[in-house]
Amino acid sequence: TVEDALLEEPSVTGVSTQVGYEPGGHYLGARGALDVNQAELAVSLTPRTAREETMWAVMDRTRALLREIPGVTVAVVKEKGGTARSTTAAPIDVRLSGPDAGLLDALGDEVYARLQAVPGIANLYKSWALDTPQIDVALRRERAAELGLTGKAVAAAVYRALEGEAVTAYRQADRRDLDVWLRYAQADRDDLTALQDVHLRGANGASVPLREVAELNVRLGTRVVTRENFQKTQDVLGFHYGRPLSDVVADVRAALEGMETPAGYRIELGGEQSDFQEARGRMLRALAMGIFAVYLVLVAQFRSFKHPLTIMVAVPLQFIGVAAALLIAGKYLSMPALLGIILLTGTVVNNSIVLIDYILARRDQGMALHQAIRESVSVRYRPIMMTAFSDIAGMLPLALEMAVGAERFSPIATVVIGGILAATLLTLIVVPTVFMLLEQARVAAEKPLPLRT
Repeated sequence: TVEDALLEEPSVTGVSTQVGYEPGGHYLGARGALDVNQAELAVSLTPRTAREETMWAVMDRTRALLREIPGVTVAVVKEKGGTARSTTAAPIDVRLSGPDAGLLDALGDEVYARLQAVPGIANLYKSWALDTPQIDVALRRERAAELGLTGKAVAAAVYRALEGEAVTAYRQADRRDLDVWLRYAQADRDDLTALQDVHLRGANGASVPLREVAELNVRLGTRVVTRENFQKTQDVLGFHYGRPLSDVVADVRAALEGMETPAGYRIELGGEQSDFQEARGRMLRALAMGIFAVYLVLVAQFRSFKHPLTIMVAVPLQFIGVAAALLIAGKYLSMPALLGIILLTGTVVNNSIVLIDYILARRDQGMALHQAIRESVSVRYRPIMMTAFSDIAGMLPLALEMAVGAERFSPIATVVIGGILAATLLTLIVVPTVFMLLEQARVAAEKPLPLRT
């Protein structure tokens, strides 16, 4: 079985299986399985410190394992828990919307076939499909009205025949009462002819068979049809492996190009990449606002527009270290990395403030420009480096992922370490140089022009 195969994994400590779902669980929390031929398995792993491989390596091996088990047609392997990534349905999400469920399902099949050819996609599946046999009861309204029957009464009679109704209770002396349900036998529930003979009570009390007021047909349907903005939607979802998500999404866009959709139907690409792009825009706006706020504070502090600009030269220097740190650590630009960049913006300017403030103080005492710059770097070098290395030392445990769950936020520490290291070293060279050039330009501009006779 699937459980036995999973328990043979050395990193797996336990497997919990759920067939079916609690009311509201599937719709609100995407928990449980809809049909009796579906199951949801929650797999518990050993602590990360007790295994050498990552959770994602175990997931990749589990996908390959499930492909070898007979009878498993769709196997979706994803992480679960209170993490940012687990709240997204899937990294790749192609959403189709339109008025007709049948046409949506056909379009979903075409999208599914196109995405299967994209390298790097795993666990491709549709959010729902028209594959469940259902009984369609088409009411003959005029005939029903003649017999004094309403659609509600007909639906209630069919429900009682199929699902049953509590007709009495079995009383027990020392236990709670047990409801006694009455419904059609299984053989009659499976027989469409028998269901057509369900008796209804007309307005005059006469018994009327269901076939008199309704037509029953078996058709393929689904237990769940999702909607958004009053439009039916279907999602084709998948996970990525072996390639960066951005590259896979680019190939998905190329695969969907040229796909024709009828009027009133739309295809949108969502998922983790779409969420990241949306959040990245907000983060970049926050970064710009942070840089501007720092500049305004410096203007108020130095009572100058020029010196704060010299100090802000340290901000772009941090990106050299950020890029190098991400490259060395093998990490991508992610939301935690963007948070680290915003954090750096208010940190890397501190060294520039210390240098410029010392230079200005010595200049006010009458010291020459070059001498003030040399003394500033010489005197402030040690405290600047001590501050930088203390910040780096504090971030090292997170960057090295020494704690369980640190994988999520290690890009923050990686970015901060690289940015502080590069900005600190370059600030000692670039900021004094820029200050000297601006001061020389100011002196040259204030120098009076020679008179000509």
